Amino acid sequence: MTDHHRLITRSGIFAVRIIKISFYSIAVIYILAIFGLIAEARILKAPAPLVVELFLIILGLTIGVFANTLEKIMKGVSE
Repeated sequence: MTDHHRLITRSGIFAVRIIKISFYSIAVIYILAIFGLIAEARILKAPAPLVVELFLIILGLTIGVFANTLEKIMKGVSE
């Protein structure tokens, strides 16, 4: 694959890398915060905060993996 019209640039690849790092960081922060939330959910007997926390972890990981895949494709095309 080649990029004849020069649509994929270094700044675009850098932006995707920043998105990837940001969403992986969000997922890691929520993974670390889940332990305190589990204790609080037991005290309050409320499962909703735990469900939201798990949703945000999965969302962060999913977007991070997508951005990682997109970054690899863009690097392959630009080379």
